[in-house]
Amino acid sequence: MPHRHNCALHLLAALAAAASARPTAAAALVTEYVGMAPSHAFPTSDTPQLLKWAELTYDPASSRAAAVQLKLLNATSPAIGKWFGLDFTVGGGGGAALTAKILGDKLYVYIDKRPAPQNSPGLGCCADTLRVYDRQTGVAKEWDIDVLLDSVFPENSTFHKATHTFDVREEGGVVYIYMMVQHSAMTLGADVFVNAVVAFSTATGLVRTTVDGEKYFSFEEKLGTQSTTASDTVYKVQYYHGGATTGRRLEEGGGGAVEQWHGNGLLLFEVKDGTKLLAFTHRFGKEAVVLRDPYTYRAGGGAGGGGGEILQRFGTPAFGQLNLTRNAAMAAEYHAFGVPAGTPVFTGGVHNLFFTEATQTASLRGHQTLSLFVNSVESGVTSFAYEFAVKLAPQQPEVQPTDAAFSTASVHAACNFQAMAEGGARAIGDGVFIVADGLSFPTGGMLAAVDVHGGAAVSLPYPTADPAQHISLYDPFIRVVAGSS
Repeated sequence: MPHRHNCALHLLAALAAAASARPTAAAALVTEYVGMAPSHAFPTSDTPQLLKWAELTYDPASSRAAAVQLKLLNATSPAIGKWFGLDFTVGGGGGAALTAKILGDKLYVYIDKRPAPQNSPGLGCCADTLRVYDRQTGVAKEWDIDVLLDSVFPENSTFHKATHTFDVREEGGVVYIYMMVQHSAMTLGADVFVNAVVAFSTATGLVRTTVDGEKYFSFEEKLGTQSTTASDTVYKVQYYHGGATTGRRLEEGGGGAVEQWHGNGLLLFEVKDGTKLLAFTHRFGKEAVVLRDPYTYRAGGGAGGGGGEILQRFGTPAFGQLNLTRNAAMAAEYHAFGVPAGTPVFTGGVHNLFFTEATQTASLRGHQTLSLFVNSVESGVTSFAYEFAVKLAPQQPEVQPTDAAFSTASVHAACNFQAMAEGGARAIGDGVFIVADGLSFPTGGMLAAVDVHGGAAVSLPYPTADPAQHISLYDPFIRVVAGSS
């Protein structure tokens, strides 16, 4: 009996060993090509500004950044075609100002070819040209954004420029460009800069108006408030007071201007119930804002209405009597939109949004999400990538709003760098992000994979032969999905 018992044990052990030796089902790996576009908003460059490409391979179900593979591509492929090694200085300008987008066989990139106006606030501003490269031929077509904006803003507008980024969408067979624009305020004073969205058709070159027939969607008129009380600054975004004597001043000639909010990221997307949304980030506001799309819905109540109304905010904007410094609005009080009370303030501001239709992050599964890049937080030493659930909360009549209106679920991961400006993130796995390091030192132009568990990061620097050439990558959104296995 004992002998037979030992034989049985040996048999079970052998079966177990054989089972463990069998190959498991292969992970569903995704391969993408990610464009590494040097962001350089200056009008000329003596050094070629080349669009490099990284091969990104990951398992969407994985929760480890260390499992992500990042490597530089040394040759083109059919998925990239003539976009490989593009030099953005050919045809005028420096690098991307500040990024590019892909739709179909076209790569759209902001370029700055002219010297910036003396009254430009800098820091991400400005682009004067939209250049469009064909994947198969490499041939480029250009749109003069300055001429377009001159036709949009009234003659008394002392400044109006496309800034930071844009979104590109095809609707009814027509490709439209939606641009973040910075301009001198119409009502707050000529020494105050605000933001707006301007859209145009690449088929006709003509401006696309909002449903209400307006040539631009004005943050100043539609979203802002001069009230400084907490409840009034939930469904409206507070202006920073002080005029030209406070705020971030220009140094040229001793003059100055106050820049409200510093809009940078811009995104259009549609959620499961068919609602179309427009979202943006503004650095000094330290938050993301989601609106009912004014290019789809008219303003006001009733069926087909609500265009331009705030439906969600995420971040830590300041409120009350405050002034604006270079990197943050300084105040005694901050909202906590979508984050737990006591969350460290997003002191360095935020950049860019990316929409995920079906997140792989375990704690957010079943939700549609947005990814957000946070440059720095109070008492922190790194940048952060956030992913939060889209949770639309229209304002309720006769209800005094509080921060709780925008309560939602989120996760975040510390990056292996801190970006003083720029930067972007998107979720690619279970709490795993691919991030671009923006303007950071000493890294200077890097893609990295990070995770919410604080696991080892995987990094890929932009290759440059000149160690003194500092590169910044605005976002990791220039991408072609090569396939999955």
